[in-house]
Amino acid sequence: STTDPTKFGEAKVEYFYDNLNGNHQQLSRRVTLDSEGNTLKTQYWYPADYSAIDNLPTLITKNIINKPVKEETHRNGLLVSGKVNRLNVDGEIFEVYQQESTTPATPPPHNGGILVPSGYTKKIDVVYDASTKNLMKVQAVDDVSAVYLWAYNNSYPIAKAVNAAVTEIAATSFESDGKGNWVYLGPIYNDIPGK
Repeated sequence: STTDPTKFGEAKVEYFYDNLNGNHQQLSRRVTLDSEGNTLKTQYWYPADYSAIDNLPTLITKNIINKPVKEETHRNGLLVSGKVNRLNVDGEIFEVYQQESTTPATPPPHNGGILVPSGYTKKIDVVYDASTKNLMKVQAVDDVSAVYLWAYNNSYPIAKAVNAAVTEIAATSFESDGKGNWVYLGPIYNDIPGK
C-alpha cells in the first residue's frame, strides 16, 4: 500500500502540574489538541485536593497522595466523562462511580468538600481480605462479580472465577503452600502414610 504524504494527522499533548506547592505535585491536567482543532482535556484530583472527608485525611497522613480520586474528561470545554474512586485507608479503590450523562455538558467547578458529585452513579464495589489486604471480589453493580483465590504465601492470585462466590470455588496445586480454599476433613498428611 502507498501512503499519501499530504494526508496526515497531528496531535499536541501537554502535561500540567498545577499543584507544585506542598499538596501533591502530581499530574493535574493532560490537554490534547488534535489536527482538527478539537481539545481533549483530562483533569485529575488527588486526596490533597479535598477537605477532610471520607478516608482522605488518613491517606495524606500515610503519604498516599498519588492516587487519583476524581478524573474528568472534557471535549472542547464540555464534560464527556468522569470517574470517582473511593479509596480505603490503604489507598486501594473500594468503590467506583461514573458520571452519567448522554450529552456533553458544562462541567461544574470542583468542590473539595464533596467526594461524589451529583450526576455520578456507583458502578463497582471492590472487596479486600481484611488480614492479607488481597483483592477478593470485584462486583459490578447489577452485573456479575469476579472473585480471586490467592496462594504462595498469599503473594499471587492463582484463580479468578466469574459469577461465583469465593466460598463456591477452590483450587489445588502440589506447589502451593495453602489450602486453595478447600475444606479438609480428617487428618492432613504431608507424606503418604505406610501400611
